[in-house]
Amino acid sequence: MGLTARASDAKEGRVEPKPPRRVLRSRLGRHLEGWQAGAVAVAVALAGALLMAPRPVEPELLPAPAVDGVRLAALDAAERRLAAQVTAPLPFATRLAGEGLRELGLAAGDAAQLTARTRGFQQRVRYARQADGDESVRRLRALQTQLFERAVLAWPEVGAPPAELAELGGDFGPLALASGWVGPAGTLQISVTELRLIFRVRWTHWAGLSDDADFAPTLDEVRAYYGLLLRAPEGGLDEAPPSVAGLQLAYVQQLARRDPSYPAALARGILLYRRGDAAGALVQLGEHLGEHPQGPWSLRARNYWRAARARLED
Repeated sequence: MGLTARASDAKEGRVEPKPPRRVLRSRLGRHLEGWQAGAVAVAVALAGALLMAPRPVEPELLPAPAVDGVRLAALDAAERRLAAQVTAPLPFATRLAGEGLRELGLAAGDAAQLTARTRGFQQRVRYARQADGDESVRRLRALQTQLFERAVLAWPEVGAPPAELAELGGDFGPLALASGWVGPAGTLQISVTELRLIFRVRWTHWAGLSDDADFAPTLDEVRAYYGLLLRAPEGGLDEAPPSVAGLQLAYVQQLARRDPSYPAALARGILLYRRGDAAGALVQLGEHLGEHPQGPWSLRARNYWRAARARLED
């Protein structure tokens, strides 16, 4: 009966209708539901795997020291307050030390005079500390930092380095031009905080107090100072790239002495690569990866290591 009926239906053209397309789509959709999200997840995972795969990359980025900007600004503000407290002439021995710095500055360019006057300045500073106390000497440094800042900022207005800049900063004028710290017209290319920091570090060095706990730069000041030099080395604009890398290697060495957290091996590897020493770069980059297999610089270090190995093989 059923077969007869289906045959007659076929003869009469009555064929059982096919399911509507939307029904087919709904059935297929149950099997492929969420395929878009799955495809995106696969694509992201694949892209991540490709990005994480080490590949040779020329070492172009040098790690910067981790400077606490808020703390650095607070230190500089404290120095400004010290300078503001000088409302009357400083004690005699302290003033004598201040004159010693100016005499030292005017000796720039004369090696024999420079050595003698550096020694004289250090002797006057020691005498001032004994006679007037450390606080008086700190005020002297803060006051001379303020005067140095004004002299540098006046440079563009007068069209040449002011005379006081040579007295307080010695060779700072030509050095700043050769380092890119100021532009050809004397316009400041670094921050005022960095400018003041350069002077304080130099003053402290000339006074022979770089290792004295009462005058030595703090860790944040050390980081900011060498961070600036790594970014704009002393005289770097007049040097060839390998020589600049040599200067930066010395800065890394000094920075690492005070800041064990700085990735010195990574920085040395990058700089040795720039100097053309691929073998030395491999050793330093390998040392960094051995100490820091994971971390913010690990992928870059692997890529740099591969670039150094490729150069060595070539």
